[in-house]
Amino acid sequence: MGIIYFDICAIPLFVIILFVCIHRKMTKGYANRLFLLVVFTSLICTMADLGMEVTDNAVPLNPAGVMLCNVSTYVYFIIRIKKRPFQPLRSSDPRISPWKPISGRSWNGQ
Repeated sequence: MGIIYFDICAIPLFVIILFVCIHRKMTKGYANRLFLLVVFTSLICTMADLGMEVTDNAVPLNPAGVMLCNVSTYVYFIIRIKKRPFQPLRSSDPRISPWKPISGRSWNGQ
């Protein structure tokens, strides 16, 4: 069994961070939404990691148990390996899109 104490401690911390950000109305603006998305993605990944650790160690080795362990592991890997969780935010704002070529003014403002 891996060290799950970090996962157990991280879940309440992420929930507290989300609660404080929403309670203080830090939900407007691109940077705040991006921060909330990072925290929420980290919370989901931590919960999937904890679920994977628990199911891998607590489920008996029968065909249904092995299937449950595989599903929980794949859910964790899909969430963990997701390379671009911020793509919907990035593509909706044309000023921040990395795919739009720079045109018009030069860097020094002339």
